[in-house]
Amino acid sequence: MDFSTQRTTARLSVLFLCLATHFFAKAQDASATRPKADASAALFAGPGLVFELHVSDEGLACLRRKPREKVAADLTVGAERWTRVAVHIKGSAGSVKPVDDRPALSIDCDRFVEGQRVFGLKRFYLNNSAQDLARMQECIAYECYTRLGVPVARVTHALVKLNGRDLGVYVLKEGYDKPFLGRNFTNKSGNLYDAAIGKDVTDDLELDSGKEPADYADLKALRAAIAEPDPARRLAMFERCLDIDHFIAMTAFQALAADWDSYCYGPNNYRIYVPPDTGRAIFIPCGMDQLFQRDPWPLDTAFKGCVAKAFFAIPSQRERLRETIVRVQREVFTPARLSESFAPHQARLQRLLEQAPTDEAKRVNNFANMLRDRVLARSATTARLLGLEAPAVHKP
Repeated sequence: MDFSTQRTTARLSVLFLCLATHFFAKAQDASATRPKADASAALFAGPGLVFELHVSDEGLACLRRKPREKVAADLTVGAERWTRVAVHIKGSAGSVKPVDDRPALSIDCDRFVEGQRVFGLKRFYLNNSAQDLARMQECIAYECYTRLGVPVARVTHALVKLNGRDLGVYVLKEGYDKPFLGRNFTNKSGNLYDAAIGKDVTDDLELDSGKEPADYADLKALRAAIAEPDPARRLAMFERCLDIDHFIAMTAFQALAADWDSYCYGPNNYRIYVPPDTGRAIFIPCGMDQLFQRDPWPLDTAFKGCVAKAFFAIPSQRERLRETIVRVQREVFTPARLSESFAPHQARLQRLLEQAPTDEAKRVNNFANMLRDRVLARSATTARLLGLEAPAVHKP
């Protein structure tokens, strides 16, 4: 190589080094402002895992006396281990079981260890699915609500062991906390309310997150709208205090899915979040384990939730609900789309059941197949009720 060639090569090397340094610095600057990846995403997108909990004898004795008392537990998932996660028994009528049976569990990861996270989660639930023997209803509801833009908690499946005792397949569900709010809303500093069984917005709901003490001004605005006798003024009031698009989309799915245990038909199984930037309440459905069980079921009547009754008593909004139900039927509630929602969750469930006792695997798979048949049958029923041509159902 002659001298001129060497000099040219050296200049190119320096130029390349400068460019590389420049772009590396730019990449660092960009990464500083780029949102961090959700550490929990892989948990919900991946295969079901085995969650092994160990509670001390003293902790078990406490849970027998006071099921809602938080006790410390060690948690192992594969090669990962976390110490002193807080555990207590959750559930209500129909799903609550004692600790020596097959309890539903609430896990608070940083109650005793500040800042601790499990797969990126601050809080999550291990639901025993006592009222959903297929372990699939929450999964289907999540898929449908997400397609409609309605915020709901993510779900997956897990095998659960408690002190070495196999409890079987559970539905793992993320908690309703600040990380959940941050994932679903641009501002997570608003009021998040949790409703007990049978409680409506006319009651002082429990404040899970937000300002303390609650002045209930946002709930009072809903109450005032409910009480307004003039339909035009009532609609104007609701437009200021209720996220109407979310509410109608949620109601449409609850009608199509025959979700009799929901806010609109309960009222039950819901939370309310009020973003501070809009002040308009957003209903968040939860506890979705009573779907597709009643057929026929009315599509736009029999409301029991106070907001649903008052809002859909306005003729223009009843018509808007009807139009939304038709749209959801055509876009989300078809046999093809429902089968598409069902398939990945059932595949994950079947792979996890390979690690479960044979009798449980057979039983859960049978219920999952029965649920799938009910879901497709309900789709055909609602199509007929709406005067639409029911698409052909093709079973795998």
